[in-house]
Amino acid sequence: MPPQRGCPTNDGSPQVHVARVDGRGRRVKEVQVTTGKGDPGSVAIARAGDGWLVAWVDSRDGNGEVYAAKLDRNLNRVADDQRITRAPGDAADVSLAVRGDAAWVAWSDPRESPREGVGDIYVTQLQTRDAKRMGGEVLLLATAAHSRSPVIATTPTGALVAWVEDSPPNLEAPGAAMVAQLDADGR
Repeated sequence: MPPQRGCPTNDGSPQVHVARVDGRGRRVKEVQVTTGKGDPGSVAIARAGDGWLVAWVDSRDGNGEVYAAKLDRNLNRVADDQRITRAPGDAADVSLAVRGDAAWVAWSDPRESPREGVGDIYVTQLQTRDAKRMGGEVLLLATAAHSRSPVIATTPTGALVAWVEDSPPNLEAPGAAMVAQLDADGR
């Protein structure tokens, strides 16, 4: 699945926008979340208490890193963008889920093989009030295959993450669907 791209600015660089629409699908309000030349993509949004959390990947710092921001219910920014990852290679396929005061964000990240681009799935938690990280990243499963397209859902005791595990490079084999269960601390 190709990454979701933001709307371009006047200079042609893509940006992430969030819009509120009415019951007829007409745009009532729109805000631009990103402002730099970071070529944002892979956008996820989730309702978070009194507003919204938005997460995306952009390359403003040289490679694709995951960022997040908190918007209030009127789509006003609550805090500065939060850089979630710091790793070689380009993160992709952001997924976001919220339960109470915590949000879970999952993504595919090739930090162990940035040249080859073979990703593994990572997860961390964010505070819903300002999108700041609550702890460290968790590598779900290190494999030789490319792990991609994570989907995360909260549970009463933590989260479930499902993703696609492609066959390892140069090996003709079927891919697989994988699922991991995390406790409330992300383990």
